Amino acid sequence: MHEAHYIIAKGCKALNLSKNVTVQIISVELLGAECSHMVKVTFEPLNGFNHKRHAMFARHKNNLRKDSFTLNTGDPTQTIKLERKW
Repeated sequence: MHEAHYIIAKGCKALNLSKNVTVQIISVELLGAECSHMVKVTFEPLNGFNHKRHAMFARHKNNLRKDSFTLNTGDPTQTIKLERKW
């Protein structure tokens, strides 16, 4: 899972993350039962204009095994969708 490459299928204008940008997942941190088993995903865009690291959240670690999944910052308007790059 770590060091995996994904493509942003649905970007977020507020976070300056565009569609079709390749990202590399740097780390995945499990937050535990007290946080409803959410996971913190840290990633960095490899192309595009925004090269800073981002930390976003997924609902459950099992969602990361799917071909596509959504991440958010906690604000429902700041959501992106990632797809696995083959």
